Amino acid sequence: IGIVEENFDAMCRYMDYLVETSDGYIRHGEWYSDHNAFSGSDADLCNTAQCAYAASLLAKMAEAAGEEEAAEKYAAVYENYRKAWQEKYIREDGSVGNWSQTEYVLGLAFGLYPEELRQKGDEYLLMSVDAGNYHPMTGYITTGFLLPVLCEYGYAEAAYKLLLQTGYPSWLDMLSHGGTTIFEGWSTYYTEEDGLDKVNGSLNHYALGSVGAWMYSDMLGIRRDENNPGFKHFYLEPRTGGGLSYAKGRYESVYGTILSEWRIEGDETVFHFVIPANTTATVFLPGWEEEAELEAGEYEYRVFAGN
Repeated sequence: IGIVEENFDAMCRYMDYLVETSDGYIRHGEWYSDHNAFSGSDADLCNTAQCAYAASLLAKMAEAAGEEEAAEKYAAVYENYRKAWQEKYIREDGSVGNWSQTEYVLGLAFGLYPEELRQKGDEYLLMSVDAGNYHPMTGYITTGFLLPVLCEYGYAEAAYKLLLQTGYPSWLDMLSHGGTTIFEGWSTYYTEEDGLDKVNGSLNHYALGSVGAWMYSDMLGIRRDENNPGFKHFYLEPRTGGGLSYAKGRYESVYGTILSEWRIEGDETVFHFVIPANTTATVFLPGWEEEAELEAGEYEYRVFAGN
């Protein structure tokens, strides 16, 4: 919380600046829309959504820092941006903007859709992904949200299809061009014949690689609990799929190693977890009707693979 308190006044001033220079809570120009996205999105739609998200994060930080007045203020700012986004950009049928993956991801990830149109929004996102033949078309802002949002709304197989896509643009397409790290842009390539295309950027860049977080949060199912910072308590809800038969990974928390592993054995999926000392975890697996609350220790579960 110290870093929040140290920078709190500066963050408030910046958020106030965004509000003051927006037009009725619609943000024009200046920001980067969804930089390096592969499809045309409405820049103001993207910028306004990002302002809403920034306000929501600041409201949470204010609450955590005990700044109750500021928390209420910026929660209201978020709602104002949210309302403006809905009125300006959502059509009666739930579609938005230029029908891009970016626009639907922003609306769903940042909670901008009204509840009655949320299902329409997620259906349009799936349609947009399908129309792109399961190629990721998102840029720096939305790539990290694309697969989590699909999973949140029940489209885990679509998420896996995007992850395992080998054609251009895709993550595995980068590997086919010699990549050992994620490139700066979908079209940044290194080849033995031509070397690095310096016009298009570096060969080691975080933004499009943010998909890696999904491998931890959804493929392995290791998820933080916002109300228990530092993984004092966390969630384990792995999602199998994509034709994969095995996944294993670990997160080194301040309390020790959190391990999540699953493998397909015949008609069963075997799940293996390690929960470090002085922590607890809520576990939910395919086919389970209820979640389980677990203390520190090592656990193995077998679930019928058809679930």
